[in-house]
Amino acid sequence: MTGKLIRFSCLLCSFVLVSVFSIAEVSVDRDESGKVRSVAILELLSSGGGGLEPWPIVRLHIPPVWVLNPGGGEGPNPDGYPSLGLDPFGDVPEVTWARHDGDDYEIVVSRWMGDRWATPTVLTSNAIDDLDPEIAYAPDGTARLTYWNGSEVMMLTRAPGGTWSEPEPVDLGARPSVAGTNEDRVAYQKDAAGNFVDVVTARRSNGWVPSILATTNFAGFEANGDIDVRLGSLDSTTWVAWEDGPTSLGWSELLDNGNW
Repeated sequence: MTGKLIRFSCLLCSFVLVSVFSIAEVSVDRDESGKVRSVAILELLSSGGGGLEPWPIVRLHIPPVWVLNPGGGEGPNPDGYPSLGLDPFGDVPEVTWARHDGDDYEIVVSRWMGDRWATPTVLTSNAIDDLDPEIAYAPDGTARLTYWNGSEVMMLTRAPGGTWSEPEPVDLGARPSVAGTNEDRVAYQKDAAGNFVDVVTARRSNGWVPSILATTNFAGFEANGDIDVRLGSLDSTTWVAWEDGPTSLGWSELLDNGNW
């Protein structure tokens, strides 16, 4: 199946059942003609259920050049979790993540070159941590990439066949999400008064226009303040989902009239 994303989660314990190893991979699988038929993001879970960084290699039979960033989980500052985009023209995978440069985290991206992953391109260079990038493609092939720098949501765009734009500030906020929408749009969370958090989406229209979809005092399933706001898009439907309670998710769909 061309362009398929496979994500596996496995639990690996030692024989004495006291330790869990974090080993996984991001790799391609090719058919007999050399065309990519799937991209696998594999991860192992901690004993508490949370995913660990999926960078060291699991499947040693995979050619090394098919595996992206095999040493990214090593050292005191392991690389951040990867986000996969799939160029609709040619089903070409592209992956972005936060990589530590020795001082702080910067955003990098690597594209599949037909027989190997390209040397990662560095998209940011500053003195603060740039975190949690996400990449997605619009139907016309425009690529969008979002991340945050500890206080502000940022976006880069790239026209088909072009180069990445400079990072553009969207709004104060955290942990943004982007999807393959027809217009520039991003969803994220933003601190509100008290212990509350706003669920926000913003679209570009003579500047960025934010819209608050909901407000919650839930601290997330991991109790770390991350409510995992996700922007999704399929065909003509666009939606936002988020963690809204210990056993519940919030959800809102964009209507034809432009309202949520």
